[in-house]
Amino acid sequence: MRVHATLSKQQKLQPTSTRYFPRRD
Repeated sequence: MRVHATLSKQQKLQPTSTRYFPRRD
């Protein structure tokens, strides 16, 4: 569960990251 929170934080902090790395659920 903690991992999900970390990923969410990273995505929010680096929205551009989602561009290069589209969230692959």
